[in-house]
Amino acid sequence: MTEERDHRGNGENREKEQNKRMQRQMRDIKEEMAELSKKEAEASRKKHELDMDIESLEAANQSLQADLKLAFKRIGDLQAAIEDEMVNSDGEDDLINNCLLRSLYGQIQGYTTSEHH
Repeated sequence: MTEERDHRGNGENREKEQNKRMQRQMRDIKEEMAELSKKEAEASRKKHELDMDIESLEAANQSLQADLKLAFKRIGDLQAAIEDEMVNSDGEDDLINNCLLRSLYGQIQGYTTSEHH
């Protein structure tokens, strides 16, 4: 009888130890899941911020592209006006204006050539 009691007691002790191990493992898993949940929430928040930044940068890029296109159109218009003035100029007063216009035209040519290439 004593042997049976000891055997039962050993079995109960083993079950209690196994139960404690299982509870500890469950607690560890719950802590790990909570930590992973926090990391996931932080990653989601960061992704949202980056998506918003991308949208903002894309809008700024479109605006700058439109500004650049307009600037090149204005440069082209100015070049055409300078060329017209150089062709239509005559007289001594026009000689000075013509020199200034040629200088300005050369600067514009240099600008547009260096910017496009």
